[in-house]
Amino acid sequence: MNAQHDCQLLLSSISDYVDGDLRQELCAELERHLSECENCRVVVNTLRKTIDLYHVTAAEETLPEDVRSRLFYRLELNDVRPEAGAHMLAARPGELCPNCGQGVMDYDGLLVLKCPACGFSQAGCST
Repeated sequence: MNAQHDCQLLLSSISDYVDGDLRQELCAELERHLSECENCRVVVNTLRKTIDLYHVTAAEETLPEDVRSRLFYRLELNDVRPEAGAHMLAARPGELCPNCGQGVMDYDGLLVLKCPACGFSQAGCST
């Protein structure tokens, strides 16, 4: 495939790739492309960082509890909150490795989270 086609394919499959829902063959092809295409690596990295930032800010409570309760009461809504951590990834950059608890998770050159201590990795898909 040519580079432009690979870029279009990546952009059309980026959500599935980041969510880990991409077919194995396509995932491997996209990761090969990412190893050669700086622009696509930037797009994927930006999306991952945006998701990470969302998770951090979504976890922060912005309304005082009494205001939240009154608002939900007035809107006749049930105040159902997700269980703590249910929306989080198994591993995030800067956190301790969920496998060994020793190494600090960080991205490698292909945007795969890796533990330097035990080698545990978490990518957008498994290869």
